[in-house]
Amino acid sequence: MAFPAILNWLDAALFGYQTIANNGVAMPTRSALNFVGFNVVDDPELGSTDVISAAGASVWTVDNDTDFSTFGTTSLATDGNYTFNGTIWTRGNASNDRIAMTTNAGTGLVIAPAISVVFEPPTVTAPFLSLPLTSVIPNFGLTTPFRMTWYRESGNESTTSLGSDISSAAIYSPTTHTFHQVGHSFDSNIGSPSSYINSSIDGASGETNEETNLSSYNVFRAEFPMGLASSWVVFSCSTYAGDWPADDTFVTAYLALPAGSLNTGGVWSKIGSVADYAMILSAERRSGSPTNLAVTFGRTRVEHR
Repeated sequence: MAFPAILNWLDAALFGYQTIANNGVAMPTRSALNFVGFNVVDDPELGSTDVISAAGASVWTVDNDTDFSTFGTTSLATDGNYTFNGTIWTRGNASNDRIAMTTNAGTGLVIAPAISVVFEPPTVTAPFLSLPLTSVIPNFGLTTPFRMTWYRESGNESTTSLGSDISSAAIYSPTTHTFHQVGHSFDSNIGSPSSYINSSIDGASGETNEETNLSSYNVFRAEFPMGLASSWVVFSCSTYAGDWPADDTFVTAYLALPAGSLNTGGVWSKIGSVADYAMILSAERRSGSPTNLAVTFGRTRVEHR
């Protein structure tokens, strides 16, 4: 081995790599490395310097943020495509409206369903508005981490009838009937409004949970930290006050891994193609509901990292 090569080998072995490259192009050699937007802390136990994402420095990229309260009065009385902020949404089940779906200035998107309509894949009769994820998340794949968040501006879900009225947003594939749903309902067993969570890989097996201690919240989130392929979903809630709440204000409601998912055969056929998945806004008024349900969806957001 030539003498310069030996020196290079010793240098790398003793001191580590000393070249920093930007997309393969070496940066100028400096005596210091400065991290911007991160917390840098000394860790004497591990003998290391730790670089941690700083509080308030988001690693999430906003792909779509739709404030329905800013569009004035817009009728969505018929099924079809509607454009908000240059993004195409799809309206469905208009025949099951009690009052035609509309956006109202200053409040948002109003969904007022007829009686006996549900979002229970594979049965979806509730009126809905959907946004295909591939239309807003660039290079969206089964392992892309992403999350959806929605703000319930108002609603009159029943406070006397168990689960008869539900307002929710869901990530849903109409092909495989896989869905992950989070929103607002009522549980008469605990005597208060509650968050509503339902998650299923194939429309047949899943997890359902309702949490009394989340009754005061009006912002709901479903986060997929490892993408659709893992089927892990973190559901959480917070409170809207003129803008999206900070991440550290969200209270985790539930961590769901639906039955019949990764540890069984045929998982990929159950998850299906990313092209089929959309964010679905819906309001359910099940048989026996005592209310003329009307729910206002104020704002929605889709992010990835």
